Amino acid sequence: MSTTAVGLFPLRDVVSYGVVTAVLAISAGVTASPPPTFPSAPPQTAISMDRTWYGWQTLILDAGSVASLGIGAELYARQGSEEDLAPQVLLWSGVAGAILGAPIVHWAHTNTGKGFASLGMRVSGLLIFALAFPEGGGEPGMAAFGLTVLGGAVVVDAAVFGYQDRVDARSISGWSISPVLGKRTGFTLGHAF
Repeated sequence: MSTTAVGLFPLRDVVSYGVVTAVLAISAGVTASPPPTFPSAPPQTAISMDRTWYGWQTLILDAGSVASLGIGAELYARQGSEEDLAPQVLLWSGVAGAILGAPIVHWAHTNTGKGFASLGMRVSGLLIFALAFPEGGGEPGMAAFGLTVLGGAVVVDAAVFGYQDRVDARSISGWSISPVLGKRTGFTLGHAF
């Protein structure tokens, strides 16, 4: 027992009591504060659907094809019986653009089914239009129907088929630091590629 006593307790017990009280107070203060917050890591794969409209590309090609057909037809009508290569080149390039332009755009955007559907609508519209001419034994009403089918193909290509659904699934890249709790407490450092 100690020779100096504070009240009824020896000095050694008072100091021990003070140290224990201080340690408990500090540890109580540390544990009473909220645990540190770390930014929550986003999920490893973020998936989002994104629709991109590329119908403007088919509309540009169709406008060029119609212009080529119109200019070629006008030149062909003006030349009469003269044979000139310019109207024929314009007419055939307009026909090729009208038939193959939009399907190629769909195929370039990896929409194979839409490309073939577009090709079918365009070929059928041009065939109906071609059958309307007197040389083919057709009627004038068939020409209007063929142009309606072809015009409908242009509208459907741009407004309905002209979208590409793009799934953007990319892993979150960058460095991250995370706390580890358990037998081995500490931090982990990681990188997602």
